[in-house]
Amino acid sequence: MAVDTERQTDWHRHDVEAVLADLDAPSTGLSTADARQRLDRYGPNELQALARSSAWHTLAAQFKNLLVIILLAATALSGILGHGLEAVVIAVIVLFAVVLGFVQEFRAERALEALRQMAEHITHAVRDGV
Repeated sequence: MAVDTERQTDWHRHDVEAVLADLDAPSTGLSTADARQRLDRYGPNELQALARSSAWHTLAAQFKNLLVIILLAATALSGILGHGLEAVVIAVIVLFAVVLGFVQEFRAERALEALRQMAEHITHAVRDGV
């Protein structure tokens, strides 16, 4: 069973022999020279850190939600038609939705960052048969 190295990333689901064959790697490990060549060609084997977004960016992103945009349009329409109380009520609902979405997303980003920092960053590799 061959592994499609361009699209397949769940290497743990395949036989070791198939993965080694597809990666052109011997079971005794890469040589130091081959490892250096692959490092130059493919880059380091590390997780890419996502750019951390600012709190302002997270807050502004809340206004890209279709429901929020519709409610803002309803607020403006209610204000134009002279329904001040309805406009205020809708505006409060929009504010509540935006603040709630911001708080949830902000906390989720911080929790993911904490999990990323807790992850162990140590691995063992076989080089030159050792």
